[in-house]
Amino acid sequence: MSLIRDVRYACDVESAKTHSHMGYHQMIYVHRGEASFLISEREYHVKAPAVVFIGCHEPHAVSVAGNVYERIMVNVYPHKLGMQGDFRLFSVFSDHPSGFCHLLPVGKSAPALFHLLSQLCAETGREDDEFSDAPEWLLSAALLLLYRESPTFFPRAESKRADTVQRIKYRLETEVGEVPSLSSLGQEFHLSPYYLAHMFKEMTGYSIKNYHLLCRVAATRELLETTNLSITDICTRVGFADMSSLARYFKREIGCTPSQYRKRMLDQSKEELK
Repeated sequence: MSLIRDVRYACDVESAKTHSHMGYHQMIYVHRGEASFLISEREYHVKAPAVVFIGCHEPHAVSVAGNVYERIMVNVYPHKLGMQGDFRLFSVFSDHPSGFCHLLPVGKSAPALFHLLSQLCAETGREDDEFSDAPEWLLSAALLLLYRESPTFFPRAESKRADTVQRIKYRLETEVGEVPSLSSLGQEFHLSPYYLAHMFKEMTGYSIKNYHLLCRVAATRELLETTNLSITDICTRVGFADMSSLARYFKREIGCTPSQYRKRMLDQSKEELK
């Protein structure tokens, strides 16, 4: 299944109260207009053209200035990031350590970036089995464009510590059904559990436990949205000990139980077909 949950163009000028998007990371390309973003208690004045990256655990609010606010929003599943080729590009969605700047102003690459993201909007809604990975190509090209213009904004790749953290993230993202202990990870990567936990938190902004949990909840959300699997089967796939544990964590992060969420998605689909 695709890394990309959905892509949407919007031009409404409504502000948004504090909320978060547990289940997916968000990239917002502001094409026209201005807005103030409050992300994890940091305030940014965003003036087009610019890109804002918001992690799925980061509470944020938006206050629109003026009567023009055009943007393209790209939402990606956290548990699919490890399947992408170059972590320097895609880790910008998930690696938000203390002091991370969520705002990236865009310069001369703005016309090309808007063109790529507009194509991404079109491709994401297209049912084409032959080129089903076209959206990922376009997103990768858009991120590469941003990297070429502002390489220091993206995570560095040269250190051994960065490589170890990315290997751990890949493990947590691609094996959501397994719940490794900190001691087993320490043995696997030949590091003390304490040092491993500290290094992961420092470079990503998440504890290992919380990062794995968000991947498991995101995987649950995706399976509820895209399959007819029973909630019992989903519970087994994503590694929760029992249904009550899944329901408790899912409700804490999403605000409703898995069965309520699936019903909401079905009702929404029926409304869209009317």
